Amino acid sequence: MLLLRVTCFSQPILPQEKNLGNSYLNYSKLARYICSDSIGLLGNQSLLMLGELERILENCDSVPINESLLEYLSSKKMNHLSITELFVRIADKPIVILNEAHDRIKPRVFILNQLHLFKKLGFTHIAFETVSNENRNLNGNTGLYTCEPVFGELYRKAVEYGFNILSYESFDIKRDSMQAENLYSKIRKSDGTVYKTLVICGYGHLYEWYPTANQKMMGAYLKDISGVDPFTIDQVTYQEAECNEFKKTLFKALADTIESVCYSSEEFDKTEMLPPLCDMYIVHPQTKWNNNRSTDYELNGRRICYHYNLKKKKSILVQVYLKKEFTKTTIDNCVPTDQITVCNVSDPILFLEKGKKYLIVERAINNSILSRHKVKIR
Repeated sequence: MLLLRVTCFSQPILPQEKNLGNSYLNYSKLARYICSDSIGLLGNQSLLMLGELERILENCDSVPINESLLEYLSSKKMNHLSITELFVRIADKPIVILNEAHDRIKPRVFILNQLHLFKKLGFTHIAFETVSNENRNLNGNTGLYTCEPVFGELYRKAVEYGFNILSYESFDIKRDSMQAENLYSKIRKSDGTVYKTLVICGYGHLYEWYPTANQKMMGAYLKDISGVDPFTIDQVTYQEAECNEFKKTLFKALADTIESVCYSSEEFDKTEMLPPLCDMYIVHPQTKWNNNRSTDYELNGRRICYHYNLKKKKSILVQVYLKKEFTKTTIDNCVPTDQITVCNVSDPILFLEKGKKYLIVERAINNSILSRHKVKIR
């Protein structure tokens, strides 16, 4: 029997800074002025905010694969489900919890691309861990991670689909139990049932299994206080470019080269390796690149690759805003739809959606605007 110890973990608590918006000094000083070396998880989160996914993934290239573990996993012949089959299982669930990694883009893109299916299945509420202000107009005060362009698009799409937006974060010392309490108070109906709710959390907060009482997470607390067994889906445990030999080997053994696939906790029981942390695990394929940017930013074909020519040599950051959101009163509190740093780059790659009007802004190191350029994608 090969049973490996798994530690339930939570992401570091970041301050919910007000007026985050365009003040990218809050992005860990422009990710330490575009990192000279590894800057840890919080630094990686800042890099993702800035569209610098490649810099995050390249830090893990040197981690080796455990060949004996890979051979062992391959011998188990684990069966996977398609995303279509996953949604068949979700159909009658009152609460679904999906996690995301604050330093990766694939989990956010997956939720965004599948949001219409949750709507079709009758989900009426969506709860975001990151949201601190339930105002339906996205801005820098909405939350911390919603200032990242893809997460911002997810929030906009949730509003567009008519979901009721919920916040449930807590910074109490008993964070996970309070998250569960906050969430349940907002989704509980007067008859004791719950609204059909999609919950988005970070990292391990969805875990239903816990080794000791002091490692109990929000998913387990919610199950206890609500009497409803949430359907928990992990997108984080098995992802590419982990700086961990064990996880990197698991990803190689499980990842499909073409599309995202799902493994149930029962399949992992066959390996005798992991406890049932949650109900289902999604393993996304390895990142594909277009001009050094992930094709995930194309949002399942809704966006096209746009080559932008810099107007000012001193520019350090290029940001793309929806023209209708960028006004004199919102200039310092508007969430970009894409952004990328431009150190030693003259023609950065942006991803824009056809039919929409944008304002492309170049900023200097002191955050001042150097150039504004209107564009409509036809």
